[in-house]
Amino acid sequence: MRLLKNQLLPVLALTALWGTATCAAVAMEPAETESKAAGSNASAKIVAPFVDAQTLVVAHLDLNAFEPMKTIDWLTGILGLSPRSRDNIQSQAVPITVITQGQPKGQTVSVFIVVSLADVGRLPFFLVLPVDDHTPSIPIATEVRRELEKAWNRKVASERVGDALIVGSQETIDRLKKGKPVARPEIAAAYNAVGAGGLQIAFVPSADVRRLAEALLPEAPKYLGGGATKIFTQGAVWSAISIDLPPNKIAARLVIQSADAAAASALEKELGTTIDAVALHPNVKTATPEFAEIAKRLTPKAVEDQLKIELSEEKQEITDGIKVLGSLMQAVMNGAAK
Repeated sequence: MRLLKNQLLPVLALTALWGTATCAAVAMEPAETESKAAGSNASAKIVAPFVDAQTLVVAHLDLNAFEPMKTIDWLTGILGLSPRSRDNIQSQAVPITVITQGQPKGQTVSVFIVVSLADVGRLPFFLVLPVDDHTPSIPIATEVRRELEKAWNRKVASERVGDALIVGSQETIDRLKKGKPVARPEIAAAYNAVGAGGLQIAFVPSADVRRLAEALLPEAPKYLGGGATKIFTQGAVWSAISIDLPPNKIAARLVIQSADAAAASALEKELGTTIDAVALHPNVKTATPEFAEIAKRLTPKAVEDQLKIELSEEKQEITDGIKVLGSLMQAVMNGAAK
């Protein structure tokens, strides 16, 4: 846990803020809904040439939609990082802040972070920066490369491929130049479901990947409550979260798309079983005795063929959610080590 906090969390914090490492529909007027859909489709179109059946995660960061220093201060606070760690992360974010501060207010400055099974064994993600009239892609890529090389202690390359600048391992860039993209309409659907935010993350395992998970692990581990893996693979065809970051009111919207309404209901029930099982873990009992109460309060609810929830930091729901995720990760790592 100390290793996670002292070494990995600073990297994850930077990832969440400006992409230097890895990564619910609401009531709207019709015109606003159309605008949000257009934005989601535009984002998905930018990254479309670089996704295929092995793509797992596509995160979209709008560098002009939040204030990095305030966001880092909030995030490191709830993660329990020291003031020294906070200052170190903020110092690393200064160049990106300088690069983007001259952008017109309301102008999107996009960075995409893509995680693919094809990159297992090397830098496990790559960045996609649009090459257009308003994205300072080259300066951003330069800073990202520098920070990634320090954080991962390996060579990181950048190269234009089509209408985007790719930052990642040279092997990944070569793969993208030679490979053929696969249409993944669920990426646009996921972004559209949760709406715009400073950070959008879509988890989009393909049907083949989900079938492989069912074959390799038919039953979930006992320390996670057991149960058929198919409940999760059919209950979560894709999932997405959108987060509003400072200076905006901190809020999040989560949507999980299921195969059908029955699969959504089954997943909601199974999540309750998982929570009860994790709550019995000795380390979770010690670190987060209120785990079960918080987790059940923050569990998304089935609505037709989706599970949805909206969280507000005014109610401390996001802080509580991060606390619950930390306990869940600890239980998974401890269980996997046995």
